[in-house]
Amino acid sequence: TLGKSAFDTTEHHFTVPKAGTYLNILSGMSANANAYTNKNIQFQLNGSQYAHVFYDSNLSNHDNINFTSVVTCAVNDTLRFKHSANGGFAVYLSASYTYWWIIYIG
Repeated sequence: TLGKSAFDTTEHHFTVPKAGTYLNILSGMSANANAYTNKNIQFQLNGSQYAHVFYDSNLSNHDNINFTSVVTCAVNDTLRFKHSANGGFAVYLSASYTYWWIIYIG
């Protein structure tokens, strides 16, 4: 198994422990979204945008956020989701609301 140790809980990114193809699934819920405009989420590989998850000026509180991608990685590549908005924007990080599955597929 890849193990939880590949996820950095301080920097909030996943460091790839084994070269190959990974399936990434994000399922979450927005928080405090009504107060902000131009909400944006990116999926990043090594700190650069790999895929655009969404951009929405009308997202409200407790809206669903879902994203699936397949990415080929080298050892020590990093994967992360970055979110931003004018004034701020939050995604619930509780295990009850948000999940990020990273599955090694070969």
